[in-house]
Amino acid sequence: MSEDFEKDQTFAENGSLEPIQPSAPAPEQTYTQPAQPQQAYIPPHQPYAPQAQPYAQPQPFAPERNSYVWTDAAQDNGKKSHGAGRAFGITLLALLLCGVLALASIGLVHILKKDDGAVTQPAASSGSESSVEQKTGFELSGRTETDEISVTDAAQKIRPAVVGVVNYTMNSLTASGYGSGVIINAEGYVVTNYHVINGADRVKIVLYDKKEVLASIVGSDQQTDLAVLRIIEDENIKYSDLVYAAFGNSDEVQLAETVIAIGNPGGLEFAGTVTRGIVSGINVKTSLSGNVKLIQTDAAINPGNSGGPLIDLHGNVIGITSQKIVDTEYEGMGFAIPSNTVKPIVDSILTYGYVPGRPMIGITGNTIDEFVAYFNNVPQGVLITSVDEKTDAYAKGLKKNDIITSIGGVTIKSMDDLNAEKEKYSAGDTVTLGIYRYSDGRSFTVNIILAEYKPTETLN
Repeated sequence: MSEDFEKDQTFAENGSLEPIQPSAPAPEQTYTQPAQPQQAYIPPHQPYAPQAQPYAQPQPFAPERNSYVWTDAAQDNGKKSHGAGRAFGITLLALLLCGVLALASIGLVHILKKDDGAVTQPAASSGSESSVEQKTGFELSGRTETDEISVTDAAQKIRPAVVGVVNYTMNSLTASGYGSGVIINAEGYVVTNYHVINGADRVKIVLYDKKEVLASIVGSDQQTDLAVLRIIEDENIKYSDLVYAAFGNSDEVQLAETVIAIGNPGGLEFAGTVTRGIVSGINVKTSLSGNVKLIQTDAAINPGNSGGPLIDLHGNVIGITSQKIVDTEYEGMGFAIPSNTVKPIVDSILTYGYVPGRPMIGITGNTIDEFVAYFNNVPQGVLITSVDEKTDAYAKGLKKNDIITSIGGVTIKSMDDLNAEKEKYSAGDTVTLGIYRYSDGRSFTVNIILAEYKPTETLN
């Protein structure tokens, strides 16, 4: 998987960065970070095991309350690299190792909104071929007052379209992770979560009748945590034999209505498990969802449910299960990506293999918080740990250990700030970055053209 985008970069195992020193090295300072509660992002298949946030290398954080986690194990497969070298000093190391890392690579979700808040199809950038025919993965069905069915009928209608997704990596003799998926049309396409197939060298689909078949990765979108697979026909599996799900309009979902989750909790041993609950919240955001608003439910969501459908009593998929909160003091807090968010992402992936128009600066970096800034006599912002040589940021001279302090004239103090501001732009836009150069202590501005993020992860 390509990493030519900006994100919070974790330290090397020896915990260091290597700045260009403007003069002789300054005496090392020591600083003991006060004990502070940390959020722990842990895979549910190993409850309360240490794990960092998805999209970053796992870190040894202890589990704490209110821990958002993906609902299966597949995020362990991320193939990430680390920066190396020496830090500003022991102070910078001690503080940054305790920082919460956040994805800044692609920017936050770049989905165009109507005035009424409905999600519309992202527009292709100027670099995309205008002659490409737009493909549609599925259509959304509206509700009528008379089409509500029983829980049993709704589950029986969708369950044959729910599949198991098994992630295999090249260096593993056994499956590296399990998840769920749902067949979306008669052409053998399957939607699942990005984190279910992240890092996979091979993907296997297990159908409702236990038949197994390989699948190709059509494309993925890390920001919305969605991916599209396609079942590869063989002598035993034909598209005409498949059952696919109907999708409903998630804008019609109401608080406290009954919903059903179907998936493979704990892996394939419990494939097709059905759980029931209600819609506990609408338009909910979590620390893993970025700018994507989710449906919250108290239907039991367990390890392996990721990528499976959340269904209403009209027999329609209204969401794709993605994450939950795991903690001894919390229960019944699962989340699903609404179908109205899923549709434009799936349509874009089917057409382009990715979601066009997503902007990126082309850097990896770390947040410099107020403590790090104070003890190192540098401004708050985003410390650049690497720059993609294919981007305008590199051409304009940005380099490792520069600190981004503003974008478009707006002061930033963290990766989250950088993401929030960058979301306001599109690929191809010119933006002004405020830069503090650590090597000589000077501040300046530079105008760069935002690149378009194009993931390279495919599997055929």
